[in-house]
Amino acid sequence: MKRWSHITVLESFPKEKKQKEEKITSLYYCTIDLLPLLQGESTLSLCKTLLAVNGSDESTLENNQHSKPEVDVTVSVRRSPLTKEHVNCNILSVTLESCYSMPATWSPDQNLTYIISLPVPTSAEKEQGIALPGGVLYSSSENVADSRQLHWCCSSVDLGNPKAIHDRLLPAEIRECDLVDFKGEEGAVFRKAAERPRVTWNMLRRCYLDEDAASSFQAKISKGRFWPVEITRALKASLNATSTAKVKKENEDQSMYHGLIYVNLSPLLYPGVNKVRGAFRIHPYSESACCEKTKRAPLAMPAIGHGMSDEMKNSSSTINPKKLGKDAKRGASKMEIPVPEEDATLSNQVAGKEFEDANAYVVMEFSLERSLVPKSTVEELSESVSDYIKPRSPFPKVQNGAEKAVSAYQAEIIKVATIVLDEIGKIDNESGDSTGQRRLKLMHELNASGKYFTFKERLKYVIVNIVREKYFRVSIFKDKAEMQNFLSDLYVYLVDRMHNALNSVVGPESEAAPVPQFTSTILQLRHFAKEAESLNNMEAAGTYYLEIIARDKTNIGSWLNYGSFWLLAGDMTKAEECFKECLQINQSNVPSLLLTGLVHAMQEKYQAAERFFELAISVDPQNVLAWTILGLYHESIGNDIGFERAYSEANRLTSDCRHALSNGTRNDTPDKLSSQPSKDSVSTIVEGADSPDLQPDKKALPMPAQPETSIFLEAAHFLLDANVLPFAERALAKMVVAGNLGHSSDYLKLLAKLYYMKGNYKEAESVVQSALEQEFQNAELWALVGHIKQKLGDMAKAIENYERALSFAAQATADSHYLHAVYMKLGDICLSMNKFESAKHTYLLACKSSPSCYSWLGVGKACYRLI
Repeated sequence: MKRWSHITVLESFPKEKKQKEEKITSLYYCTIDLLPLLQGESTLSLCKTLLAVNGSDESTLENNQHSKPEVDVTVSVRRSPLTKEHVNCNILSVTLESCYSMPATWSPDQNLTYIISLPVPTSAEKEQGIALPGGVLYSSSENVADSRQLHWCCSSVDLGNPKAIHDRLLPAEIRECDLVDFKGEEGAVFRKAAERPRVTWNMLRRCYLDEDAASSFQAKISKGRFWPVEITRALKASLNATSTAKVKKENEDQSMYHGLIYVNLSPLLYPGVNKVRGAFRIHPYSESACCEKTKRAPLAMPAIGHGMSDEMKNSSSTINPKKLGKDAKRGASKMEIPVPEEDATLSNQVAGKEFEDANAYVVMEFSLERSLVPKSTVEELSESVSDYIKPRSPFPKVQNGAEKAVSAYQAEIIKVATIVLDEIGKIDNESGDSTGQRRLKLMHELNASGKYFTFKERLKYVIVNIVREKYFRVSIFKDKAEMQNFLSDLYVYLVDRMHNALNSVVGPESEAAPVPQFTSTILQLRHFAKEAESLNNMEAAGTYYLEIIARDKTNIGSWLNYGSFWLLAGDMTKAEECFKECLQINQSNVPSLLLTGLVHAMQEKYQAAERFFELAISVDPQNVLAWTILGLYHESIGNDIGFERAYSEANRLTSDCRHALSNGTRNDTPDKLSSQPSKDSVSTIVEGADSPDLQPDKKALPMPAQPETSIFLEAAHFLLDANVLPFAERALAKMVVAGNLGHSSDYLKLLAKLYYMKGNYKEAESVVQSALEQEFQNAELWALVGHIKQKLGDMAKAIENYERALSFAAQATADSHYLHAVYMKLGDICLSMNKFESAKHTYLLACKSSPSCYSWLGVGKACYRLI
């Protein structure tokens, strides 16, 4: 169970005359971790620094030495102590640091010791109790240096001189995410901990877990989550005790303090997690409470420690207090343990309640060499995700080399033809000879002046380039017949290209139809699509989205918006196809992975959904939005451990970002929250589609949100923009349960939008009225009221609310992206109520802000009715 050994340097003095034996003094020691020998290694070579033994003369000089002595150690075994089947088993390490904020009535006493004990499975059915004795109490008035040196868990004979682990130091502080039992304002307990007594161990204990024991450990955590850990204050019996009755009476008084610690080990069931560290409250000892909390009975070991040898500790899973009492009477410094009595249960609980009143807590860590649940790698997840995505047909290869070679050949032909035509013109001007005579004079002139050979050299290069790029001919011919066939084909092709080039110069002029140019940008098309959605013209909206995709099929943002459109239309199959198109372009795009997983979850394809969520987390572990949505998914399927882990990680990342901002390290913040979307996240991806800086293969997410906002609020923004209404509703419900911005104006506004999108107009009206009580001048809220009134058929109230929204929007400096829908719907209402002049004015305002075919159509209708 130890897996460590120690080396002691002794100094021997010559025996004096009256001495019977030589005087031997311990000077230095060092510890050696033999764990690598159990992991398959046969030789272990180390260079260890020697530490002075406490109480020796060397310990007083240790601080004055510039260099400490060292020793080279080599440990070798002929064969591994474990068989091949046992080498790959797991190892549980329990690190016990300190108990803080102990009862104020406690004071240091050399006759008292403090023991932590807990059960550890040894097989599929059996458990054994392990103990970490030797806790030392320091009063609040004592000025004790906070040593972070970690020590091995020692036997009773070594408690006065614990063996330090040279290269292991405890963490300097506890992170906020490790405050397991102290959330919110209760975290102030840590700032007051130094003012109260504390018990310090700083010990490490290792336990070997074979395959059956590890499976049993995992099953028990899954069943009960909480692992019982007991703390006991025990009394050391003294040889100077006057009577047995007196010692027994002191035992009954001093060992009444018996507490229970419930350590939540459920994080060890998370994929890839092998460590749990935190601060855990100490509760009064109660068997019934322990059974209810941990789903198991506590292991009866109230005072394991000095009265037992290591062999007894390791071989027994339960402790017989009567036997301990007998053993304690045999020698000095033996701990005497009273026999538990039924009538002492109540008094133990009353005494143990002092732990609870003092807000006592213990800092400890459980770690495993290998995680209980292995984590899939990104490559494995990508391979599993590829099974759900059809292979995309490769993009057509563009043969630019051959086209460029032919174009260069035709350009040279045109240049040569232009020069030859100039020469022919000179000959015609000099004499009126026949055509044959002029041809002879032309050939003579070209040969005599050397222009003919110049033309040949100009064409030689471009012809060779055609042979290489067009015919891919770079090797010599096998025979003359093959060469002749190739030259015949090449000649025919060159003459044909030459005729085409000459016809373009001297042939009849033909007016080719001009290639139509795009008159609208992607941003305008997106605006048209959103406008059609607001007017319930889903067919036109789908056409606009297809036009956007036709402009650039590799733009992930366009596919995301098209998939969100189909979610709004209620077609899950087409939405899934759109999101899979995004993954075919880039399988590491986090929004695409999240939305694909959400679609599978809504279709009850839970295995596939979990694969996509896990890949999103693996691609970007710092993504707060991905962790939050993963938690919402696990909560929807009833996986309590899964959603607790996801929410905890999301809160940790947000807390780290807030801490970085408070320290002024703003440069680190975007990396922490780079994947938190703003309220128009899905739409913002496409707004930059026309920008040359857009890189769709990267995480197409907007600027990070402020860290003080709720993780559920940001998730609700993203889900509503993507039209994933079931999970948006769950995110808003979590805000109320968590008490985080539960009734803020942002929450009420999102809830009203959710009800509006689901068609619950009465509930939406009630919620938006509550939001207006907090933000009366919010133009967007008044616009939403107008939309609701229009759906309910109250046109007069709709006009009133729309006009109020426009008046507040004129005073506001915020983004007014929702105003176009207000103009269009207000114009439609005025047109239906025969208020043609007002309708014309409203439509013109819409044309001025964001012109579209619908806005100009409305102007035309209003003007026509005014005639």
